[in-house]
Amino acid sequence: MSDSTQENLDHLLRGQVQNLSQIMRRDILTCSPETKVAEAAGRMVDSRCSSIVVVENDRPEGIWTEHDALLIDLDDGHALDLPIREVMSKPVRTIRQDVTIEAATLRFRDEGLRHYVVVDDRDQLVGVVSQSDVVRQQDVRHYLSMRSVSTVIRRSTLILQASSTLAQAASRLHNHGGDCAVVIWGDGRRGIVTERDLLKAVASRKNGLRVGDVAHSPIMAVPQTVSVLEARETMERKGIRHLGVTDGEGVPVGLLSFADILASVEFSILRYVEEMLAERSRALNQAQNRLRGSLEELNRSNEELEQFIHGVSAGCKPPLARLAGHLDRIQRGDAEALALARAEVAQMQSFLDGIADYARLGQLEEPGQSVELDLEIAKVMAEMAGLIRDKGAKIKIEGSLPRIKGDPAMIRTLFTALFDNALRPVCADRKPEIRLSAEREQGRWLISLHDNGPGIDPARAESLFGLFQAAGAGVETPGVGLAIARRIVERHGGRIWVETFPGQGNVMRMTLFEAGAI
Repeated sequence: MSDSTQENLDHLLRGQVQNLSQIMRRDILTCSPETKVAEAAGRMVDSRCSSIVVVENDRPEGIWTEHDALLIDLDDGHALDLPIREVMSKPVRTIRQDVTIEAATLRFRDEGLRHYVVVDDRDQLVGVVSQSDVVRQQDVRHYLSMRSVSTVIRRSTLILQASSTLAQAASRLHNHGGDCAVVIWGDGRRGIVTERDLLKAVASRKNGLRVGDVAHSPIMAVPQTVSVLEARETMERKGIRHLGVTDGEGVPVGLLSFADILASVEFSILRYVEEMLAERSRALNQAQNRLRGSLEELNRSNEELEQFIHGVSAGCKPPLARLAGHLDRIQRGDAEALALARAEVAQMQSFLDGIADYARLGQLEEPGQSVELDLEIAKVMAEMAGLIRDKGAKIKIEGSLPRIKGDPAMIRTLFTALFDNALRPVCADRKPEIRLSAEREQGRWLISLHDNGPGIDPARAESLFGLFQAAGAGVETPGVGLAIARRIVERHGGRIWVETFPGQGNVMRMTLFEAGAI
């Protein structure tokens, strides 16, 4: 569990109580194995304690509780003189003092016990803890306030007649598994009898007692619509461990005990922990997805880096080799070699500028301006007028071009790269021709750029957009133009691809959002 989850769970406990050492009873009520049952019961009643630990040679040998008293035959006077060792529960169920409150809550539920002997790390007796001790420390106020009393009464109510013998009452309580019962008198009065009331009868050693003699009337009750939190606060305020529960018309429908509240607290803690674990699981899944994405991105980056290193080397070596040859000619006084050397330097400069442009594109914000495509295309054609004239090329705009969502400078760079790619390859039998058209489809524009160049092998269509790929037939030096084109289109939320027709030309197609589209 994460630190934040543990902190939240700790806040469930009043006063930041965290383990049993802070709530256990240290004034342990003990007796020897030979102590008589009636005497042990009397000491428990006088101490207002629900259990007594049986100790021999400074070691706990057993425990006798109010619930164990139900197993005594209260109609048999001799049973009250039995040594406690014959009726105690053994072996002693122990719990470490450093166990957390929430863990103890779950153990009470899972093992069906009401008391534990608390030991230290040397298994020495240091205290006793009961269900009631745990309930009093719970402060899951939100959950208890959201649950009504009617939702936590766990079993049908046991009803006893006031005329029943104590032995009958003890037997029925034990078989029922509860710690209290409703008592009805012949005149219709109702009351309550608890395990502690029967324990007092054991301690009194009085003969012939009936249930009506030890029961309490009337029953303090709350409506079944009140919250568990209100009911618990009432029990604390009145110093009692049981409440009657009534329906909307005041008719009794059951009894509420600390054991019922403990079950509610256990449910609340489990639900809280489940929520925290679900939240942690969601956060873990998100973190794993982010990590997986980061690893994939890292792998892509590594592949791009390897491609980048290889491409820079391939792009620089040929002009450097040619430049070295030109320098030798310059040293021999060849005037033409100087102009050729400058051309090689210019080519390398253009190549490196393209690499820098490609890198910067990954750092720009997402474009969102309204761009008049025909205006930007006109600017590109003006800038490339010299190359277009030298190639004897024709560029035709078919129809009107749309207004798109984008960045004007990036759009100009995009079409500069596309026009350059279409003009570089040379066909001996024809001059370059480029046709540009746009077609609207569902909030996007499909832009198509046709050329009549030599075309490329369809197998190379996808790799054409990689870094340092040659533009086409007749182009030996790798470049970054189409890699830049793809990155720009993807930054604009679109995609770009090429349709190839070897010997006839290529068609570059791309999708771009129309201005105002989301």
